[in-house]
Amino acid sequence: MKVSEVLPEQSILLLKYLRDSGSASQKELIDNLNLPLRTIRYAIRRLKEEQFIISKPDLLDMRSLKYEINVQNADMVEIAIQNASESVA
Repeated sequence: MKVSEVLPEQSILLLKYLRDSGSASQKELIDNLNLPLRTIRYAIRRLKEEQFIISKPDLLDMRSLKYEINVQNADMVEIAIQNASESVA
């Protein structure tokens, strides 16, 4: 089974955004991906379960978190993104 078959399309979109931007808060993800809060929260939860992303405190606003690609699983992230791209083509 391919990783992209397990992850929803919105999770792959979020992964691509984090790969390209480095890190983002939940609000930044909502604003830049134009997805509802519930969808973003679900995608974050799924990606954290798969250990594709990690959360860190936002040093500028300690009330919020920043999400970024888990460098230990960066290879798996690229495979998931590539598999998703191949399944669309």
